[in-house]
Amino acid sequence: MIRNGPDAAALLRLVHQVLRDDLARFVPGSHRYELLLIGAALEIAAREAAAGDAPLREAHATLRDLLGEPAKDPPEGSGLIEELSRFSSKLASEIREGKRDGDERTHAAMIALSELSLAESNPKAVSGTDTTATKR
Repeated sequence: MIRNGPDAAALLRLVHQVLRDDLARFVPGSHRYELLLIGAALEIAAREAAAGDAPLREAHATLRDLLGEPAKDPPEGSGLIEELSRFSSKLASEIREGKRDGDERTHAAMIALSELSLAESNPKAVSGTDTTATKR
């Protein structure tokens, strides 16, 4: 194994915890907003690190099936991001052109994709509970 623990997600959670619990009291009130932004960014980064590329692969499969793209293994790394972008652009064009109006599969896919995104960026919006990376 080439990585030692703690992993990236745990390190980000630790940095956020130290910032919140130890250093926040030294930050003047005029910089409270910036501190909150840093904390939120660390929480999102920790969730993304913990999830790896699994949400991207799930989004890829959802869009591939919806768009009728040939079934194949998704590309790795930046190729996955590029293909997701291409799929998203294609779906957006079809929606703008009215080709997806009233389509229940598209509606269900859009909800699923939104939930995937929110699971990392704002998990409270999906679950209704506090599932932040720093919850004790």
